[in-house]
Amino acid sequence: MGGVAPPIHSRLSPPAARMSEFFAQVESLRPQLLRYARSQLRNDAWAEDAVSETVLAALEKPQAFASQVFSCAATAASAPS
Repeated sequence: MGGVAPPIHSRLSPPAARMSEFFAQVESLRPQLLRYARSQLRNDAWAEDAVSETVLAALEKPQAFASQVFSCAATAASAPS
């Protein structure tokens, strides 16, 4: 029965694995979110707080966050250049 346990990511349930992937995707957006928040708020601390709140909200309701991202992308794609 001994042996080495498989890595944690291979033992995650499918929903947990999807959440982990989603978290990685949201985290990859952090630099862009932070740049935007800084440009709007003009205060580094407030921008960090706003981005942290955004990431938390995304993790609490991933479906809502994903639909917002696609809505923003569609708006940007339809805007005249």
